[in-house]
Amino acid sequence: MNKFSSKALVLLSFLLMIGCTGGERPDTVTNVTIPVIDETIEPNHFLSYVNRQPALAAGTYEVSVATASVGESGSYQLEITLDSGAVQTTSGEWNNSGGMDPQSASNPRHSFTLQKAGGITLQVQSSVDSYLYLLRNDHVMASDDDGAGGGNARISMDASSINSAAYAEAYYKAVDPNNERTTLADWKSLNGFDQSADVNATFRDIIDLGYGRDMYARTRADGGIAVYVDNYLFQNQPGDASLYSPLSLDAAIARDERFLIGTNVIEYSPVDPNDAGSEKIAKLIAYGPRDANGTQSRVLKVNFDGRGEKFMPGVCGVCHGASLYPLEADGAFPKQALRSLKMNILDPKPFGFSTQDGFTEGQQESRLHAINQMVHGTFTGFGGEDSNNSGKWSPDFALDLDAGAYGGDFSRANYDHDYIPEGWRQNENRPAGVESLYLDVIKVHCIACHALRGTELAESITTPVGEDRVSLANAINFSSYEKFISYNDQIIDLVYRRGQMPLSFLNYRQFWSNPAGVPTQLAAFLQGFDVYDDSGKITAPQMPLAIAGGNRVSSSPVLMNGSASFFAASHEWRVTGMPAGAVVSVSSANAPVATITADLAGDYVVELSVTNGLNNGATDRAVITLDPLLNPESTDITFDEHIVPILSGCAACHVDGGFFAGIPVDFSVGNQKLYSDVLARTNLDDPQSSLLLTKPTGSNHAGGLSINRANPTGEANYQLILNWLINGAPCGTDVTICR
Repeated sequence: MNKFSSKALVLLSFLLMIGCTGGERPDTVTNVTIPVIDETIEPNHFLSYVNRQPALAAGTYEVSVATASVGESGSYQLEITLDSGAVQTTSGEWNNSGGMDPQSASNPRHSFTLQKAGGITLQVQSSVDSYLYLLRNDHVMASDDDGAGGGNARISMDASSINSAAYAEAYYKAVDPNNERTTLADWKSLNGFDQSADVNATFRDIIDLGYGRDMYARTRADGGIAVYVDNYLFQNQPGDASLYSPLSLDAAIARDERFLIGTNVIEYSPVDPNDAGSEKIAKLIAYGPRDANGTQSRVLKVNFDGRGEKFMPGVCGVCHGASLYPLEADGAFPKQALRSLKMNILDPKPFGFSTQDGFTEGQQESRLHAINQMVHGTFTGFGGEDSNNSGKWSPDFALDLDAGAYGGDFSRANYDHDYIPEGWRQNENRPAGVESLYLDVIKVHCIACHALRGTELAESITTPVGEDRVSLANAINFSSYEKFISYNDQIIDLVYRRGQMPLSFLNYRQFWSNPAGVPTQLAAFLQGFDVYDDSGKITAPQMPLAIAGGNRVSSSPVLMNGSASFFAASHEWRVTGMPAGAVVSVSSANAPVATITADLAGDYVVELSVTNGLNNGATDRAVITLDPLLNPESTDITFDEHIVPILSGCAACHVDGGFFAGIPVDFSVGNQKLYSDVLARTNLDDPQSSLLLTKPTGSNHAGGLSINRANPTGEANYQLILNWLINGAPCGTDVTICR
């Protein structure tokens, strides 16, 4: 066993003696003391998807408490549990109930308001066989008859459809249907590690998670590969990832069990364990620390950065290329999401290495070279899979990044940190400094995750950019400057205003360590950049961001949703402009969700002001055009009747088995999962940011402006979808679509 250097061992012993780890080593990452995070003044979205796929939009809902049979009498108790854990309990009774009819006046109703998109748990207890309906503007959003057993009903919807115990369990069932990987020992045996490893590399991951990482890789008999990494953590201060100590690397070199916090594995192997010839996918599994018996068991959730537990596979998938969608109706993990996970390229530049003999950067370089060549093989494998696979990824850019850094064919022994892919090389059509932008910003803070995203579709379709024509399809992989900059507005918003990118805490900390450096360098390339503090400087996100929901046409009353605002501790709605003589009222004016009622048609200027714990404020303005003749009214819009006809125009390309094989979503009515597939492309937290709206109105959509807001029809369709989303995205009553 390798030993600590004497200097490190003395320092480690001293720190333990004086209690810098709180007097004891935390048993797991999940048990560390988490510092209090004030989300009104600091970001806390790391290792999470920007769209967390909440089950319900913000707004007011009603619960219809019904019965299985008509004409029942009796009493009940209803519990409404919010995401915060708050419980509202109410009692009621039936007197000649309306049976299984959510609209019956004989079935009592109870209302509640979600001030932020999320989930809900509803449960009714009664001696009468009960039935629950969740309603939004009289549209049925969910129902249940005996979910609580014994004739009692229960509806449970997660705050995030992709970050929950049920999601993690479904994922593990998909990648390990025979339960052969429930412990690390079983996984090692299944992958041949009880025999040997082909290569072992030990380093500290400085920009990602900060751990000391002892990594082992092996080629499987079926041509796939398997990698496991033991993670070691020594903290100067428990719970604060920004203070993870370099001594973690010494712990990894020594394989000191006191600091082993868990093990992550990734296995590229056949999706069907009973068919060695089935397509290979990357399977990610997290194992906890050793228990009293020395066993490392599979875990559903982990706390990688001291900022809260998050569920598998999303906590890993954010940087392993995963495109996650909610579970299928039968609870199965979606195949498209299952195929989307990949292995990462190991760029040695952000790694920390030891000065001990055998563990220096020069000595570890050949080992990382070998692992990267293995990863390269998995990329090639993904490229060879069936093009009809929904959302099939194009590995071309990742293959270029991996091999290019090693001379193009892995003939180069050392990783070339200055390698620049073709899409980022200076030419006459790109602004001066684009290569420095790539090396200083994109390569360090963005490309490792983004290169694993996107699909292989429509790369041959080009778009005019200046005097050149370039491909903007799959722009999310950032394989060229043009693709990257096509996200100009989103970059300003996500990086500088919201602080949601970079997506790992340590990467974020490094990006903002010198605001006059990398953040300012990137800002110089962004058109319309205006995110400055009062002194005209660029600073890390902390200022409030008010989001009033955008301009729209609506009927009265109008639901205003400001819950997507960032760094906001208080909200205030007010109407600052209106038609002459109009009578206006604002209900819940000091809540994230408010309702505006007015009596005259015309334009109303609505302002939302927010403040945070630093007493900073911000205001956003939306112009609401009230149209009393609007048909359908905002609250009457349903998916089956009003949204499906719009999507029919998209189905020329978005259809299974059509011209674009493997297109990620099928918008044809023949798709039996149409409603759920569309919901997966919405963001009920922030409706304006939904892919359903941003993709067809953006330049990086291979189908062009399929919703062109510059013409009346395009704008009307945009407004229809936006109003539908804001009002909860109900499906409707067509049983062929709303299953």
